[in-house]
Amino acid sequence: MQDPDLIQLDTSLKQFERQFGKTTKEIADIYCKVSGQLDKMREYLEGKPSVVEWNYLEDLALTKPEESPEF
Repeated sequence: MQDPDLIQLDTSLKQFERQFGKTTKEIADIYCKVSGQLDKMREYLEGKPSVVEWNYLEDLALTKPEESPEF
């Protein structure tokens, strides 16, 4: 059984690839940078400056307890 949400996500990401001339890897990297928010992904691809990007270390820090220095 296929998950309709995953099918829709795949369709959206492939559309971004075609529309903005990006590779699958580039789209995957951007998807991670904007925490999987498709509306922010579109803004990022359109070059809008208001998009907040996350990196892997910041995501890791959020998995730590709030009292930790990493958080």
